[in-house]
Amino acid sequence: MNLKNITLLILATVLIFSKNTDCQEDELEDFIKSEYAGSEYGDLDLQDGLQNIEINDLKTRAIPCQATTNKDILNCLNLINLPAILSNDLYKKTYPLNMRPINSLPIFNIYHTEYLCQDWVLKFNLFGNSTPRQFFTKNSDKISSYINLNDPDLLADIEDAQNIANVNIPKILSLFQNGRVEQRRLGLMTQFLKNFKDSSLEIDIPLLYGENNFFLTEQEQIDIENTFVQMGVAFTRSQGEEMLKKLVVADKVGLGDSRVKFGAVTIENDCSCTKLGFLATVPTAVSFKKGLVGSSFKNNFNVPNVNLQNIAILLFEARNGDQEAIQQLRVFGSNFGLSSLKQLSAMLLDTPLGNGGHFGLGMFVEPKFRISEGFTLRLYGTFEYLFPATELRYFLKKKNCNDFNPENFNTDVLTEEQAGAAIQFLSQQLVNTLFPSAVNVNVDPGLSFEFTICPLFTLREWDFMFGYDFWFQQQETLGHLSTRVPDLFDIQKCVKPHAMQNKFFAKVDYNVLNKNYSWVVSLSAERAFATSGIGEDFTVSASFDLIF
Repeated sequence: MNLKNITLLILATVLIFSKNTDCQEDELEDFIKSEYAGSEYGDLDLQDGLQNIEINDLKTRAIPCQATTNKDILNCLNLINLPAILSNDLYKKTYPLNMRPINSLPIFNIYHTEYLCQDWVLKFNLFGNSTPRQFFTKNSDKISSYINLNDPDLLADIEDAQNIANVNIPKILSLFQNGRVEQRRLGLMTQFLKNFKDSSLEIDIPLLYGENNFFLTEQEQIDIENTFVQMGVAFTRSQGEEMLKKLVVADKVGLGDSRVKFGAVTIENDCSCTKLGFLATVPTAVSFKKGLVGSSFKNNFNVPNVNLQNIAILLFEARNGDQEAIQQLRVFGSNFGLSSLKQLSAMLLDTPLGNGGHFGLGMFVEPKFRISEGFTLRLYGTFEYLFPATELRYFLKKKNCNDFNPENFNTDVLTEEQAGAAIQFLSQQLVNTLFPSAVNVNVDPGLSFEFTICPLFTLREWDFMFGYDFWFQQQETLGHLSTRVPDLFDIQKCVKPHAMQNKFFAKVDYNVLNKNYSWVVSLSAERAFATSGIGEDFTVSASFDLIF
């Protein structure tokens, strides 16, 4: 895994918003030690600390504020253009990313027509599946298509506050716009095939280790580091990497969904054989252990409350050179930024090992044509419907542009009470913008389709297969939300797009035949291309088959 200190760079971005030119290199490590006491730095468990990042309990020192009115505070917030900034959505999308079920990969297909005369077939597949660039939308693997890192309207509103912030925030955001999400799945696929005269039963059970992480290239990390150095923030790349992995890596080990197929011979002659049958995807996915390298991000954590009145008071004090106020702002900015990063990780990285609890039912057809003594053509097709099930999803609350009319924050016409209400409104909007609401919703994934063509060449003990595979999953639909006010949420931003993959795959078998049993050793690989709504993954596998 090549995370290359991306976690330090992300945390430094959080700290830059409360920039202090006297920042020392050990400040990052001191902050981690004080905020997230872990096994290396204290008696508390690091995992628990990261799972309970809270900024509600941020304690600001008692600052005399008798002379500070609601209008003064609102003027401070207007000065940094906060109302205009919060009128924009940070998230373009809020759905989890598409991923192909592991039991649908073509290298795991057992061709039942090859084993008509055998009683049992046991297959053990050690495999590794990797998606270096998961797609956030139909055709983009850049995180800027999921988060507004380069939205012109948002950047224009931020630029209006540059003279106050004294930090080139648009430039910082642009450095992260090409960030991506990687996925890896390693495991053992165990498959059983039992023949009953003209029919057959297959059961596939995957044991999986799944890992997802954010990633930036080495050059992108260097550009970010150089930008921070120019701004006066110094840090070393070796500090805290292992601890901060807990914020940008999610992993777990357990069982995936099982697949069951029952087929029967419908056509059989000297040159061809066809099996037709039913298949079912059984939601057996369960995690045995979470957070081995990274974290398991809790889906239903508390959304923080923000008191902009206290923050504005600290801003007043910080502008007057109060070092204690500056430190308070740094702690708040870091905690708030880490909490929002944890929210993003929960949305994009904490993915299930299976289909999210959906039961699937469909049909498969498997024709085989014998062209010559050493050449056979195999075809395989499936059609499956995944039934609706309840999932926890994240939804943005809709924004009304009229609520952000500049007159609503004009202290020349507002009373003290109205100014206080405006501050509370902005506080809530800040939370709504960075923390989409976790809501249970009925998800209908719909239909999936797969077609495979696989020529087989036989030469003595060797079999060589080269094939093409097409897989399609239709766009999902969302049903009833478990909330009394579903109209508050932007439903469409949470609907996953359709997913489509084209793949080439190859496999080589070495067969050893005995009187009562046979065994086969195989190597196989596949690579996706021309995809939509899903990344271009690749898989390698080594398998051992016992046939008797």
